Amino acid sequence: MKTILFAIAFFSASAVANAEPTGGRSIDPSWIGQQDSVLRAAAPDVAWRQTDPDQWVGPNFARWGDMSFDANVLAGPMGEIDFSHTEQVTTSAQCESAFLALVAALEPRFGPFQWDTRVLPNQEFLVHTNGGSTVMVSAWTEQPVQAAPPSRFDDPLVTGFGARTKRLIGQGDSGAELLLLGDRDGFGCELKVQLRMAPSR
Repeated sequence: MKTILFAIAFFSASAVANAEPTGGRSIDPSWIGQQDSVLRAAAPDVAWRQTDPDQWVGPNFARWGDMSFDANVLAGPMGEIDFSHTEQVTTSAQCESAFLALVAALEPRFGPFQWDTRVLPNQEFLVHTNGGSTVMVSAWTEQPVQAAPPSRFDDPLVTGFGARTKRLIGQGDSGAELLLLGDRDGFGCELKVQLRMAPSR
């Protein structure tokens, strides 16, 4: 994510409804550390394909926020599982809206997500959702590289965007971290739900 030089700003994402997940497949934190075959067995209806000897892809693994996510996992013991969705957008505001819709879809299932402001540099902005989550967002122009405040997220010249939030799910040795990422570079907006080993494990 590119560095931008603006102070932290707090504002409300009131436009995003705190809706129940639509067709959302569950995420099991106990998958972390197990063999990749466990994930494939948990979703036998998915048309899994091995893209290379060390990579499995599960198209349309789940729908969250009315968006379809593919599963991506390396063969062997799973230390990290990525669920990704990409769509075309014309503004960074559209990418932000898609990311906040994803957060709103997962909040009823897992609770609010948080981003630690103690490690937030003076170049990002915070969004507070109706579901109690805090989301770090940033946006910028490319030529020249310049930070853009939220009021400019719908400016066509603001072609770069990033968003982050996370939370711990599960308990004890079966717990894991759920990291949500949103990135835009040009016209593509990629959203990612990343299940990974909890920091304490």
